[in-house]
Amino acid sequence: MFVSPRKSISIYIAFVLAPTAFGQLDGLPIKMQGRLNGILTAKGAAWIEVKDDEGYPHRYLPAWIGDSPARGGGFDPSILRELDAIAVGNRVELTWHWDGHLRVDRLKLLRPSRKKGVANGWVLEKGDKWVDVSSSKHGSPVRYYARWVGGAPDHGGSYHEPTLAFLEELEPADRVKLTWIYDVRPRILSLGMGDDAEEENVFVPFYEKRNLLRPQLPPSMRTNPFDSVSPSSPTNAFDRGATNPFDHVSPNASPVPAVTPFDAAPAPPGPAGNPFDAAPAIAPMHANPFSPNIPGSPFDAQPQSPPAPDNPFDQ
Repeated sequence: MFVSPRKSISIYIAFVLAPTAFGQLDGLPIKMQGRLNGILTAKGAAWIEVKDDEGYPHRYLPAWIGDSPARGGGFDPSILRELDAIAVGNRVELTWHWDGHLRVDRLKLLRPSRKKGVANGWVLEKGDKWVDVSSSKHGSPVRYYARWVGGAPDHGGSYHEPTLAFLEELEPADRVKLTWIYDVRPRILSLGMGDDAEEENVFVPFYEKRNLLRPQLPPSMRTNPFDSVSPSSPTNAFDRGATNPFDHVSPNASPVPAVTPFDAAPAPPGPAGNPFDAAPAIAPMHANPFSPNIPGSPFDAQPQSPPAPDNPFDQ
């Protein structure tokens, strides 16, 4: 039977390369490595338990390095530090492989993008102090814990009692709406029964939020004068018909004066005559000094001095 080259290559990949990712267990192929997202539900000194988004929990161990413990072998210390750093109840991303046990290759915390928010969804599972809720918008399950109130347990600290009482009454498939805050793990601030018509809060971009944050005018400020028009009045004056809206004005609404207001104004009081005519007459000037009627020189009226004696030398 003839087999095309393309088909033979596909057969080679299926039987030669596939064992690198899958092994055989009693004749059935099993997955040898992978990556998943889920909730870190429990952990110990050298193991963690993660429930994937399909709802199946599995226990994972760090990779073993070296020989037996007596010869210095042990779990990978870098993976142990990753397991110790993440608190139970958080969502994580897990990379793993199989070598007789499920081994952790890498563990990453999936921290919420916001510090607080509102969740609206269905109850998947619950414990005495937590509840797993499937978001109605995103679909990924998230575990929410009751708040811790007070100090250490020896000093009276404990989980929030009203929240614990509400969790006790919940049943799977109930719809809930809760307000949460992220503090090491998601914690419940308030909890109530949800409504199918409600939607979960989502991020609002700043260019849409600016209208929501616009300050309202105080009541003491002047309002729009057009808002005070009575609703019974017609809407637009120009919608009354094809006629001119100014023809509807009553002729007596604004009487026109018989004369122009400028003609009716009283004449301003003016002066009786030319003000310059009322000025006092200027005193007449002295006569012309060159007039012939001017008296003679005062020196001409002086008495004639006696004639001087003759010159004695003239004798």
